[in-house]
Amino acid sequence: MREVFGRRRGAPEPVEAPAPDETAEPPRPTAPPGRPEVRFLGVLDGRHLWVAVDAVPGRLALRAAGGGNVVELEAAPESEQPGWLSARLDLTPLAVGSEHELVLVRPGQRETVLLWALPLPEVAGAGARRGPVDDVRGVRHGLRRRGDGAVVISTAAVEPAALLESAVAERGRATLRLTPPPGDAGATPALRMLTTGDEPTELGRWTTETDAGVLVVEIPLDTLDGVEPQKVRFVLGDDAVPVRRARNDLADGLGAPLPPVFDLDDQVRIRLRWSPDGADLLGRVRAGGDA
Repeated sequence: MREVFGRRRGAPEPVEAPAPDETAEPPRPTAPPGRPEVRFLGVLDGRHLWVAVDAVPGRLALRAAGGGNVVELEAAPESEQPGWLSARLDLTPLAVGSEHELVLVRPGQRETVLLWALPLPEVAGAGARRGPVDDVRGVRHGLRRRGDGAVVISTAAVEPAALLESAVAERGRATLRLTPPPGDAGATPALRMLTTGDEPTELGRWTTETDAGVLVVEIPLDTLDGVEPQKVRFVLGDDAVPVRRARNDLADGLGAPLPPVFDLDDQVRIRLRWSPDGADLLGRVRAGGDA
């Protein structure tokens, strides 16, 4: 009898399961049934709230946080763009220290429904939580998203500020005109340049003069000799009163550029700029001869 021997096959090697895709994005959260999703949101000028949702019957409004009463606010005419329900709400009546929820008021004004929003940077950009300052009232309206997806608008007082009326750059110097904060009319506090951070150091100080109620200060660039290249901020007086924009006009800091100041060699010595929210006067000192 003839025996035939074949090659013995080994046990199959285990196949490893594919590793989970750690780069895969989690599914996009969705609004609970019956709650309209916020498609646009922002306090762009410090005084008005712009908001838009998919077209639904009713009107957009604010109510006191915790299910309180609807606050009657002046609202600009709603957009006629098909597919959207939008509004521009005047926030002037909101009291300092108050919080309000963004809601939809159903037709007949009998029922209010909380709006729902994605995390705010996805709805209104990275600066959504801290709106510009309302220079007339001296308040700032902040936005935050609660854990249930509701949008809450808070109103807080801000410290007094000087307002920059104009900035003129010439070779070798800059001239600023400032409106002093309320109650400081007639005083001539110095303009100070400080380092940024929690423990600022003074890098420069310039005297001011008054001209028809406006403070005028000249910054000769030779007074920056010895100052290392760095970011700086400008304040008024020993109380470090911030210097802010006189008007917001819907533009962010990048949309309202300030002039660079050139030295006598036609090189930029300092660039004036606004903070990311377009409110506070900052700057970047450059080394002499740097472009």
